[in-house]
Amino acid sequence: MVDHSSADADFAAPGSPGRSIDVEAAEREYLGEPGTDAPPRADQLVVTEVNYELERNRRNHHTTEYESEELFVRRGQDFDIDVTFNKAPKTEELALELCIRGAKVSSINRGTIVRIPFNRSHHVPGNWSIQVGSVEGAKYSLVVSCPADAMVGRYEVAIIIVDKLDAEPRFFKQSPLIYVVFNPWCAEDTVFMNGEDEKKEYVLNESGFVFTGTARQGQQWARPWIFGQFEESVIKVIFDLLEKHTRDGARRDPVVVSRKFTGLINYMPVWGREETKTGILVGNWSGEYDDGTSPSKWTGSTKIYEQYAATREAVKYGQCWVFSGVLNTAMRCLGIPSRSVTNFSSAHDTDNSMTIDTVYDADTFEEVEYLSNDSVWNFHVWNEVWMARPDLIKGMGGWQVVDATPQETSEGIFQTGPAPKMAIKQGLTYLNYDTKFCFAEVNADRITWIAKKTGRGKPDMKVFQINKNAVGKYISTTRVSSVTVSRWNAREDITHEYKFKEDGDEERMAVERAVSFGTRPNTYGVDEQADKVEMEIILAERIPVGEDFDVAIKFNNKSLVERHMKLVFNAHICYYTGVQAKKLQSEKADVKIPSGISEKRLGTILAERYAPSLVDQTIMKICVFGKVQETSQQVVAQDSIQLTPPELSTKVEIVGSEVELFTEFDNPLPIPLTKCSISFEGARTLSGMTLYPNDVPAKGHFSQRVRFKPRSKGKKTLLIDFDSKQLANVTDMLDIEIP
Repeated sequence: MVDHSSADADFAAPGSPGRSIDVEAAEREYLGEPGTDAPPRADQLVVTEVNYELERNRRNHHTTEYESEELFVRRGQDFDIDVTFNKAPKTEELALELCIRGAKVSSINRGTIVRIPFNRSHHVPGNWSIQVGSVEGAKYSLVVSCPADAMVGRYEVAIIIVDKLDAEPRFFKQSPLIYVVFNPWCAEDTVFMNGEDEKKEYVLNESGFVFTGTARQGQQWARPWIFGQFEESVIKVIFDLLEKHTRDGARRDPVVVSRKFTGLINYMPVWGREETKTGILVGNWSGEYDDGTSPSKWTGSTKIYEQYAATREAVKYGQCWVFSGVLNTAMRCLGIPSRSVTNFSSAHDTDNSMTIDTVYDADTFEEVEYLSNDSVWNFHVWNEVWMARPDLIKGMGGWQVVDATPQETSEGIFQTGPAPKMAIKQGLTYLNYDTKFCFAEVNADRITWIAKKTGRGKPDMKVFQINKNAVGKYISTTRVSSVTVSRWNAREDITHEYKFKEDGDEERMAVERAVSFGTRPNTYGVDEQADKVEMEIILAERIPVGEDFDVAIKFNNKSLVERHMKLVFNAHICYYTGVQAKKLQSEKADVKIPSGISEKRLGTILAERYAPSLVDQTIMKICVFGKVQETSQQVVAQDSIQLTPPELSTKVEIVGSEVELFTEFDNPLPIPLTKCSISFEGARTLSGMTLYPNDVPAKGHFSQRVRFKPRSKGKKTLLIDFDSKQLANVTDMLDIEIP
């Protein structure tokens, strides 16, 4: 009997005391190998046709949208195959063989080869089996039962004929493959999900939204995105990655598959091993993208997958919402319910302390960058995948956080999750995977320090402010609806699914529980002053890009007497990660603060001043530092705002067999828009068209007319995106009916 105890083909080194056996070769010798038979004799039974019944199977398995001529089935569900021979079988033994591609060792014992005899009896629950539905002369109609825990992947197919007892089997390989994917419609599959609208959105929807902006009310923008999970080029890349990088048996488990893909989407090495770089997309937050594509120019996942398929080199460049869109595509393609999620004021804890530490210089009130390794991003986009978690304690199933953006390593690889959302909410940060990091993103306390220089030695550090409600705001995903969702009604707030009510007993208990598992549990200790002065930055809720705007401060003087304060007001252009790109202005003021609540205007930020310095998301950070002269109390207030981009206006017309689009907008900036591009994309409609128009004059008008022939008919979604060096994210999304 052949020993299958090792996962490697050769499991004893030459010269060692053990046997050196090539398992795969030995098994082929014992069982026979497809394609090695001599041509059949004229009187022998042969296979003349295998019909996968594509239309019926795809309809029953919710796989009609896959853009491929091969069969896609969901595990845990029967599918039909018709096999026709040259004559009616008599005494021959017949079997179907499915061999999963990319297996390290093809073996029946390992489950990478499935060999199923034709059987008239009922199928065996939980196993691969065949029931012969009917026999019409030389045609066998088979019902193949696929178990709910089958390996996901591509299977090579062969019909086996054994002419008589002890005869060598003869193999009739079929060129079309069978793709087996996860099945949210099957109660026995660990990705099972209730609700038809939910499965339609999280598995079948080829387009959707990712949210960007800031944590201010009304500042959450729905950015359209084409996932394109059923495009032929996308399918090939995803299944190639699955076969190459996921262990055979692990392909059964959505926990392992989803975690593996968070590392495969980003192009980063295993920690300390540069040669191990693999992945689809290169991250870049520098603002310099000349040797690639600016992250803001991507309108969907399809073009990224197509470029990777053509070059087999990582695509440049991506940021968090791009990584999320590309991962969402992979998960939905494989059948795992998935959605993009945006966390506004998202914390990045670099030392597992569960606190976000920012240090300011006591004299200049400028941030001391080398001491401020933690950060709070204006927003961060990750994904959730839906699955049971039988590997964890009860109650941890449902939505799990996964993240392909390369922020911190996990087990030496830039990968994150799946972290149970219920564990994050309860502060159970010891549970797998990366729950501690995810908890800090949504519920860490933000601690502000003041550093005083002491010659050449380390600065004196003092905690002067703790904000318990600074991170994890307006956590958003695309709303599920039985009616059409547009960018104006797309957002669903799911903050309550990640955290209890702020400052409530349950929320504080969850924070304390999480911090107890952190690296610095004893940071707290700020003396509260009963007569302190509080302040808050006041900005307009909506500030269109290109307009001047005022900055004001709301004070709350809790003492009974007037206070005097020295203020420093700084304004910066910043990247969405919170990193400062350019300082715009800095002003000082001495103010009198009456007892109680009052407001004071600090200054105006002019469009002519900020327009030349805008980057990516048009975000500004405002910081105000104050010191009360009478009590020496120090206080800081900060806020970020994303300037509202202009809107594209698009008209569509069907001209014969073509679609014509006319799109336009007005440049709101007092400077020209340069390095312009405009992209058009639609899943299985328009693979991607990018044009490079001339510069748009200051306060000038832009328009573009295009015509294309759609690849398929029916209701389709198109995305249009205008991008320039000075202004990005000018988008439009429209649904059209193609006759």
